[in-house]
Amino acid sequence: MLLGLPLILWLLLAIAVANLFVFRGLRRAPAAVADAAAPAPLVSILVPARDEARNIRECVASLLAQDHPNCELLVLDDGSTDGTGEIVQELFATANVGGMPGRLLTGMELPDGWSGKNWACHQLAQAARGDFLLFTDADTAHEPGAVAAAVAHAREVRADLLTAWPFQVMGTLSERLVIPVIYLVGFVFCAHWLVALLQRFPRLARALGTRLTRALGAANGQFLLFTRAAYDRIGGHESVRAEIAEDVALGREITARMPEGMRLCVCEALEFSRVRMYRSFAEVWAGFAKNLRGVFGREGWLFWVFLLGLWVFLLAPTVKWLWVPAAWPQAVAVLGLRALVTWRFRTGWLGVLLHPLAIALVIAIALRSWWLTRGPGVEWKGRVYRKDP
Repeated sequence: MLLGLPLILWLLLAIAVANLFVFRGLRRAPAAVADAAAPAPLVSILVPARDEARNIRECVASLLAQDHPNCELLVLDDGSTDGTGEIVQELFATANVGGMPGRLLTGMELPDGWSGKNWACHQLAQAARGDFLLFTDADTAHEPGAVAAAVAHAREVRADLLTAWPFQVMGTLSERLVIPVIYLVGFVFCAHWLVALLQRFPRLARALGTRLTRALGAANGQFLLFTRAAYDRIGGHESVRAEIAEDVALGREITARMPEGMRLCVCEALEFSRVRMYRSFAEVWAGFAKNLRGVFGREGWLFWVFLLGLWVFLLAPTVKWLWVPAAWPQAVAVLGLRALVTWRFRTGWLGVLLHPLAIALVIAIALRSWWLTRGPGVEWKGRVYRKDP
């Protein structure tokens, strides 16, 4: 130990600092200049929507206002019963003549072996014509320059998949406790710096092998920008058809092919995109219970390593010092990590102050997620999924 810190906390601090150097934010793209010889690539913006009347108006309106000069917007109504499709149709009907073309698709019946979102995204991709495919959720909203910034960045870094973390809008106490922990875990336990290194030196990626590079992958389904060629090459959503956490699985499909030269770019879009995922404790509980076990796919043992890590390295040090005063450096280190991520992603300081409660709540939700996949199944928007890896 150095300065009272165990080696693992030094390692987590090192990972976080290294990630700071490679985790970039989207920047506004230069104004497009008409060029008949090299026209702007067509971007298909794809939105799956099931019972999203609460969110869909703001989402679609923000996408229709994008300033990338060559876009199409496709929204798939996946069996909604709350008027989602009618709202989208109304927005498309009143959009400016000559503006972005928009189409409302009606989802087909869900086949066996597919999760609902994956099937909706698959249908959208089948109908899309773009050189780039941007999948975004119905609860997101985007500033006019978001698509142009993402395409410019993806082309600059030659990304096959660019995935961005939006700004998280949080209202209730449960949102402010749980959602920032997801950012903490994604920034401290995920080696974004190593992905960047392996993509710079593909020979090293080939030496490590597919199994290890696959494990490094992660993505955020709120903002997934694929090149069409890369999406087809990995088999699209069909390759992860049964996954509940399909975004993470798609990221892994890309990093599994890093030895072949494929590239994943994880960045943030705080200035361009925002999302409010849930609006109550019940929604936070159900939403994260749906996903947390699924993030680890078939690697069930990693789920338990994750829980152990939360308990031993993020929760215990912040309460242990109450009866072991000499343990205060560990508590300071963990809260320092938390403060670093809070500052970087502007997720709110209340979660730092209530850090032990936040971690304990995430552990409880994770255990609930595991129980659902082993027993009654995960219910989401009227559908029940059971996956028992």
